[in-house]
Amino acid sequence: MGMFSFTHSADYMMGIEVDNTLTNAWGWAESWEQVDGSTWDITIRKGLLDHDGVEITSEDGVWNVTQWASDDAANGFNAVSGGWRNIFRNAEALDSHKFRIDLRQDFAFVFNIIPPIGGADIYVFPKHSWVDNGSTAQGWERAGYTGTGFTDMVGRRLGEWARHVRFEDYYADEEFHFKYREMEVILAREDAPRLALVMTGRADIANMSGPYVDQIRAEGLRVDGPEAVDVVYMSMYQTSDPGHCTNNVVVRKAMNLAVDADAIVDSLWAPGTAVRAITPFTGPYNESWNPTLPPYPYDPVEAKRLLAEAGCEGFVFMGYGYPWATLLESRDMVESVINYLKAVGIDARYQPRLDWAAIRGRVFEENMGAADGPASGGGHWQPAARNFADMIRVHGLCRSHGGSVCNIADQDRWQENYLFYASIMDRDERIKVAQRMSKELYDEYYGVPIALRDSIWAVNPDTICGEWHPIDGTPSHVMFNTLIPLRDLVMGSSTEYSCQARLERR
Repeated sequence: MGMFSFTHSADYMMGIEVDNTLTNAWGWAESWEQVDGSTWDITIRKGLLDHDGVEITSEDGVWNVTQWASDDAANGFNAVSGGWRNIFRNAEALDSHKFRIDLRQDFAFVFNIIPPIGGADIYVFPKHSWVDNGSTAQGWERAGYTGTGFTDMVGRRLGEWARHVRFEDYYADEEFHFKYREMEVILAREDAPRLALVMTGRADIANMSGPYVDQIRAEGLRVDGPEAVDVVYMSMYQTSDPGHCTNNVVVRKAMNLAVDADAIVDSLWAPGTAVRAITPFTGPYNESWNPTLPPYPYDPVEAKRLLAEAGCEGFVFMGYGYPWATLLESRDMVESVINYLKAVGIDARYQPRLDWAAIRGRVFEENMGAADGPASGGGHWQPAARNFADMIRVHGLCRSHGGSVCNIADQDRWQENYLFYASIMDRDERIKVAQRMSKELYDEYYGVPIALRDSIWAVNPDTICGEWHPIDGTPSHVMFNTLIPLRDLVMGSSTEYSCQARLERR
């Protein structure tokens, strides 16, 4: 759960380099322009054919950006559509390949959320492949998953695997073409079988967790992946409900002081692969980052005093340990937090092996209030490269306010705050506002921040060439088109890719 297997067979409106800078070497857009803060033009490259051989035009562009704001998209799994719905007004075709986006307000991060930067996940599809097949995921699947991406997804078995073949007519510059003729994404929920897949040669690369770093290296494999990729924390759902003790900032402070986060980081991640997080709403790649803010201290005595002051001694808190594919440490992390909360007198209860899908609907529908049961939370991760506005929205606001995880108490005010911040077009002024808002969130103790961690992958050095620099290194949308196999002639007779050739080009 938590990693998408169809990423390569879909596509994005705009492409990015491995350092998150924009490029037109792939993605639908040949060029783009900010007309003003609320008006943005995109020109789709001519001659771009989907997997069915149908050309993409501005009609597809208008349809996609409009769909992103629809009920179906906003109520779906992706993180960005709720925010897009807050700002999108309409779109119109200017000619056969150029279209214009008109927003409700100025928004500085349009070209941060349309391309796949920091977990942005609004894919583009050919209009005909969706509409002509009933406008349902089932119809699209029966029709063969038609997209415009690096690969053509040719089949899948739910919960087991998805298979891709390289799309030979992919329009991007050669360096972004897929380097494998075929790819199979295999689902394995536990670390040990994932590692075994790489050790036995069944897989070239596998997503792993921190405790396995030493074993990965002991088996002669390489540890690779993007650094400081996300903020890992335990959430506190629906703090906006005054019936929950977690609505009280004094209680949230007590819960943070109760937890020895340094000990949890040291126990779950190998040295050099994680550091303490400051809040769930900041990372080193965005404007809210303020490393002078110290991580919350460990002070169980003060935590007990604060709980007594708030009249919340012994309140019930339910912690969910989801088995995220992209955060295998989640269950152990939440269990550790729960044990620390118990030690200061909270009636904290741990429920492991409960899939996020079992809770997701209740979180999105805001059925986690005091009338629905005890205060609760779960292990989550937030991409560190996500812009600060979307950090607030996705992991702070409830679905009714365009968000997802529902952590912040004053929903209306923080919806206004994030939209105000994102409307500031002057970068220096925007950074000042980000720093002020970040400090306020820090002082409100939302969630229990634990780690800013690296993404850990076990890589077989006998089959993978050199270091791996994935495009969109966030956990859920890792793209493997920069993965270079050692085998030659991967791209056919015109070009040979080998490790030596790769090193010579760098």
